[in-house]
Amino acid sequence: MSYIFDKEIGRGGMGCVYLGHDDQTGQKVAIKMMSNKVTCLPEYRQLFQAEVQSLQLMNHPSVVHIMGHSWSDNDGNFFLPMEFVEGITIEQHVKRNGAFPMTGAINLMCKILDAMSYVHKCGCIHRDIKPSNIMIRPDGSICIIDFGIAKDLRSGVAGQTVGKVIGTDGYMSPEQAKGDSIDYRTDIYSLGCLLHYMLTGSHAIKKRSNDYDTICSILNDEFPRAKTFNPHLSDQTQEAILKAVDKNMLRRF
Repeated sequence: MSYIFDKEIGRGGMGCVYLGHDDQTGQKVAIKMMSNKVTCLPEYRQLFQAEVQSLQLMNHPSVVHIMGHSWSDNDGNFFLPMEFVEGITIEQHVKRNGAFPMTGAINLMCKILDAMSYVHKCGCIHRDIKPSNIMIRPDGSICIIDFGIAKDLRSGVAGQTVGKVIGTDGYMSPEQAKGDSIDYRTDIYSLGCLLHYMLTGSHAIKKRSNDYDTICSILNDEFPRAKTFNPHLSDQTQEAILKAVDKNMLRRF
Protein backbone atom coordinates (compact mmCIF):
# COMPACT_ATOMS: atom_id res chain seq x y z
CA MET A 1 0.00 0.00 0.00
CA SER A 2 1.33 3.44 -0.90
CA TYR A 3 0.04 6.94 -0.41
CA ILE A 4 0.02 10.19 -2.36
CA PHE A 5 0.65 13.34 -0.33
CA ASP A 6 -1.89 16.03 -1.28
CA LYS A 7 -1.32 18.95 1.10
CA GLU A 8 -0.16 19.90 4.58
CA ILE A 9 -3.07 20.33 7.00
CA GLY A 10 -1.29 20.84 10.33
CA ARG A 11 2.09 21.63 11.82
CA GLY A 12 3.62 21.44 15.28
CA GLY A 13 6.94 21.35 17.06
CA MET A 14 7.66 17.72 16.20
CA GLY A 15 6.49 17.62 12.60
CA CYS A 16 3.33 18.00 10.57
CA VAL A 17 0.24 16.23 9.26
CA TYR A 18 -0.57 15.81 5.58
CA LEU A 19 -3.82 15.04 3.84
CA GLY A 20 -3.16 12.20 1.44
CA HIS A 21 -4.89 9.34 -0.29
CA ASP A 22 -4.34 5.68 -1.06
CA ASP A 23 -3.06 5.54 -4.63
CA GLN A 24 -5.03 2.32 -5.23
CA THR A 25 -8.42 3.09 -3.72
CA GLY A 26 -8.36 6.89 -3.50
CA GLN A 27 -9.34 6.73 0.19
CA LYS A 28 -8.37 9.84 2.15
CA VAL A 29 -5.79 9.46 4.92
CA ALA A 30 -4.09 11.76 7.38
CA ILE A 31 -0.34 11.11 7.29
CA LYS A 32 1.42 12.13 10.47
CA MET A 33 5.10 12.97 9.99
CA MET A 34 7.63 13.23 12.81
CA SER A 35 10.52 15.34 11.60
CA ASN A 36 14.11 14.12 11.51
CA LYS A 37 14.90 17.12 13.72
CA VAL A 38 13.45 15.14 16.62
CA THR A 39 13.68 11.52 15.44
CA CYS A 40 17.45 11.76 15.80
CA LEU A 41 16.76 11.57 19.56
CA PRO A 42 15.91 8.09 20.90
CA GLU A 43 13.23 9.34 23.29
CA TYR A 44 11.26 10.90 20.44
CA ARG A 45 11.50 7.77 18.33
CA GLN A 46 10.11 5.96 21.35
CA LEU A 47 7.17 8.38 21.48
CA PHE A 48 6.40 7.70 17.84
CA GLN A 49 6.48 3.94 18.34
CA ALA A 50 4.40 4.29 21.50
CA GLU A 51 1.66 6.03 19.52
CA VAL A 52 1.69 3.24 16.93
CA GLN A 53 1.53 0.57 19.62
CA SER A 54 -1.25 2.35 21.55
CA LEU A 55 -3.46 2.73 18.49
CA GLN A 56 -2.86 -0.85 17.37
CA LEU A 57 -4.42 -1.98 20.65
CA MET A 58 -7.65 -0.09 20.10
CA ASN A 59 -10.69 -0.48 17.90
CA HIS A 60 -13.38 2.03 18.81
CA PRO A 61 -15.40 4.34 16.53
CA SER A 62 -14.50 7.34 18.69
CA VAL A 63 -10.75 6.67 18.75
CA VAL A 64 -8.71 7.55 15.65
CA HIS A 65 -7.28 4.43 14.02
CA ILE A 66 -4.20 3.78 11.94
CA MET A 67 -4.63 2.85 8.30
CA GLY A 68 -1.47 0.88 7.64
CA HIS A 69 2.13 0.38 8.61
CA SER A 70 4.42 3.20 9.71
CA TRP A 71 7.59 3.88 7.76
CA SER A 72 10.62 6.17 7.62
CA ASP A 73 12.36 7.80 4.67
CA ASN A 74 16.04 8.14 3.83
CA ASP A 75 16.18 11.48 5.63
CA GLY A 76 15.05 9.97 8.94
CA ASN A 77 11.50 11.36 8.95
CA PHE A 78 8.90 8.97 10.40
CA PHE A 79 5.40 8.59 8.92
CA LEU A 80 2.15 7.12 10.20
CA PRO A 81 -0.98 6.82 7.99
CA MET A 82 -4.13 7.42 10.01
CA GLU A 83 -7.85 7.78 9.58
CA PHE A 84 -8.77 11.17 8.15
CA VAL A 85 -11.43 12.51 10.50
CA GLU A 86 -13.97 14.84 8.92
CA GLY A 87 -15.27 17.69 11.09
CA ILE A 88 -13.90 20.31 13.45
CA THR A 89 -12.22 20.21 16.84
CA ILE A 90 -13.95 21.34 20.02
CA GLU A 91 -11.54 24.28 20.06
CA GLN A 92 -12.58 25.33 16.54
CA HIS A 93 -16.25 24.95 17.43
CA VAL A 94 -15.95 27.19 20.51
CA LYS A 95 -13.95 29.82 18.63
CA ARG A 96 -16.65 29.95 15.94
CA ASN A 97 -19.77 29.58 18.05
CA GLY A 98 -18.86 30.37 21.65
CA ALA A 99 -19.49 28.12 24.63
CA PHE A 100 -21.74 25.08 24.32
CA PRO A 101 -25.17 25.13 25.98
CA MET A 102 -25.13 22.96 29.09
CA THR A 103 -27.17 20.11 27.60
CA GLY A 104 -25.02 20.05 24.45
CA ALA A 105 -21.78 20.07 26.46
CA ILE A 106 -22.91 17.24 28.74
CA ASN A 107 -24.15 15.12 25.83
CA LEU A 108 -20.81 15.57 24.07
CA MET A 109 -18.87 14.84 27.26
CA CYS A 110 -20.79 11.57 27.69
CA LYS A 111 -19.55 10.48 24.25
CA ILE A 112 -16.00 11.48 25.16
CA LEU A 113 -16.19 9.61 28.49
CA ASP A 114 -17.41 6.48 26.72
CA ALA A 115 -14.38 6.59 24.43
CA MET A 116 -11.97 7.39 27.27
CA SER A 117 -13.36 4.52 29.34
CA TYR A 118 -12.47 2.24 26.44
CA VAL A 119 -8.96 3.75 26.16
CA HIS A 120 -8.36 3.18 29.87
CA LYS A 121 -9.68 -0.40 29.72
CA CYS A 122 -7.11 -1.00 26.99
CA GLY A 123 -4.42 -0.04 29.51
CA CYS A 124 -3.56 3.34 27.98
CA ILE A 125 -3.51 6.91 29.26
CA HIS A 126 -3.88 9.63 26.62
CA ARG A 127 -2.07 12.37 28.64
CA ASP A 128 -2.90 15.14 26.17
CA ILE A 129 -6.68 15.60 26.31
CA LYS A 130 -7.53 19.17 25.29
CA PRO A 131 -10.01 20.95 22.98
CA SER A 132 -7.79 20.63 19.91
CA ASN A 133 -7.53 16.83 20.32
CA ILE A 134 -11.26 16.06 20.24
CA MET A 135 -12.93 16.10 16.83
CA ILE A 136 -16.68 16.53 16.29
CA ARG A 137 -17.79 14.79 13.13
CA PRO A 138 -20.61 16.19 10.94
CA ASP A 139 -23.01 13.55 12.34
CA GLY A 140 -22.32 14.71 15.93
CA SER A 141 -20.12 11.78 16.92
CA ILE A 142 -16.67 12.46 18.35
CA CYS A 143 -13.17 11.17 17.70
CA ILE A 144 -10.21 11.38 20.04
CA ILE A 145 -7.00 12.10 18.14
CA ASP A 146 -3.28 12.57 18.77
CA PHE A 147 -2.01 9.76 20.98
CA GLY A 148 1.55 11.04 20.52
CA ILE A 149 2.39 11.04 24.22
CA ALA A 150 0.05 8.24 25.30
CA LYS A 151 1.40 5.96 28.00
CA ASP A 152 0.96 2.20 28.09
CA LEU A 153 0.34 1.34 31.76
CA ARG A 154 1.45 -2.25 31.33
CA SER A 155 4.84 -1.63 29.73
CA GLY A 156 5.62 1.92 30.88
CA VAL A 157 6.13 3.00 27.26
CA ALA A 158 6.67 6.75 26.80
CA GLY A 159 8.72 8.35 29.52
CA GLN A 160 7.42 11.06 31.84
CA THR A 161 10.14 13.61 31.19
CA VAL A 162 9.65 13.91 27.45
CA GLY A 163 5.88 13.87 27.78
CA LYS A 164 6.12 16.60 30.41
CA VAL A 165 7.89 18.92 28.00
CA ILE A 166 5.64 18.15 25.04
CA GLY A 167 2.36 18.26 26.93
CA THR A 168 2.89 21.44 28.92
CA ASP A 169 -0.30 23.50 28.79
CA GLY A 170 -3.26 24.30 31.00
CA TYR A 171 -4.82 20.85 30.53
CA MET A 172 -1.96 18.95 32.15
CA SER A 173 -2.59 17.40 35.56
CA PRO A 174 -0.58 18.56 38.59
CA GLU A 175 1.07 15.13 38.99
CA GLN A 176 2.06 15.14 35.32
CA ALA A 177 3.41 18.67 35.63
CA LYS A 178 5.60 17.55 38.56
CA GLY A 179 6.79 14.42 36.75
CA ASP A 180 5.18 12.15 39.35
CA SER A 181 3.72 8.71 38.66
CA ILE A 182 0.39 8.91 36.85
CA ASP A 183 -2.62 6.75 36.11
CA TYR A 184 -5.99 7.19 34.37
CA ARG A 185 -6.86 10.02 36.79
CA THR A 186 -4.48 12.34 34.95
CA ASP A 187 -6.90 12.10 32.00
CA ILE A 188 -9.83 12.71 34.38
CA TYR A 189 -8.22 16.02 35.35
CA SER A 190 -7.85 17.05 31.71
CA LEU A 191 -11.45 16.06 31.00
CA GLY A 192 -12.59 18.35 33.83
CA CYS A 193 -10.61 21.19 32.25
CA LEU A 194 -12.19 20.33 28.90
CA LEU A 195 -15.75 20.46 30.28
CA HIS A 196 -14.99 23.84 31.88
CA TYR A 197 -13.83 25.12 28.49
CA MET A 198 -16.88 23.75 26.68
CA LEU A 199 -19.25 25.42 29.13
CA THR A 200 -17.47 28.77 29.43
CA GLY A 201 -15.53 29.24 26.18
CA SER A 202 -12.47 30.02 28.32
CA HIS A 203 -9.43 27.95 29.30
CA ALA A 204 -9.48 27.43 33.06
CA ILE A 205 -5.69 27.65 33.27
CA LYS A 206 -4.10 29.78 30.58
CA LYS A 207 -0.90 28.63 28.93
CA ARG A 208 1.83 31.01 30.05
CA SER A 209 4.77 32.42 28.11
CA ASN A 210 7.01 29.56 29.25
CA ASP A 211 6.65 26.02 30.60
CA TYR A 212 7.81 26.91 34.12
CA ASP A 213 5.12 29.57 34.62
CA THR A 214 2.44 27.25 33.21
CA ILE A 215 3.48 24.48 35.61
CA CYS A 216 3.45 26.90 38.56
CA SER A 217 -0.07 27.99 37.61
CA ILE A 218 -1.26 24.38 37.38
CA LEU A 219 0.25 23.54 40.77
CA ASN A 220 -0.63 26.67 42.72
CA ASP A 221 -3.54 28.61 41.23
CA GLU A 222 -7.07 27.97 42.42
CA PHE A 223 -9.18 26.38 39.70
CA PRO A 224 -11.79 28.93 38.56
CA ARG A 225 -15.48 28.20 38.98
CA ALA A 226 -17.29 27.78 35.68
CA LYS A 227 -20.42 29.35 37.23
CA THR A 228 -18.56 32.65 37.41
CA PHE A 229 -18.60 32.71 33.60
CA ASN A 230 -21.86 30.79 33.12
CA PRO A 231 -24.28 31.49 36.01
CA HIS A 232 -26.92 29.18 34.49
CA LEU A 233 -24.68 26.17 35.10
CA SER A 234 -26.12 23.66 37.56
CA ASP A 235 -24.48 23.17 40.94
CA GLN A 236 -24.20 19.45 40.19
CA THR A 237 -22.18 20.09 37.02
CA GLN A 238 -19.97 22.63 38.77
CA GLU A 239 -19.20 20.18 41.56
CA ALA A 240 -18.45 17.43 39.03
CA ILE A 241 -15.87 19.66 37.35
CA LEU A 242 -14.22 20.56 40.66
CA LYS A 243 -14.05 16.89 41.70
CA ALA A 244 -12.46 15.96 38.36
CA VAL A 245 -9.77 18.66 38.68
CA ASP A 246 -8.93 18.20 42.36
CA LYS A 247 -5.18 18.75 42.72
CA ASN A 248 -5.10 15.59 44.84
CA MET A 249 -5.64 12.79 42.32
CA LEU A 250 -6.95 10.48 45.08
CA ARG A 251 -10.03 12.69 45.42
CA ARG A 252 -10.95 12.64 41.71
CA PHE A 253 -13.46 10.34 40.03
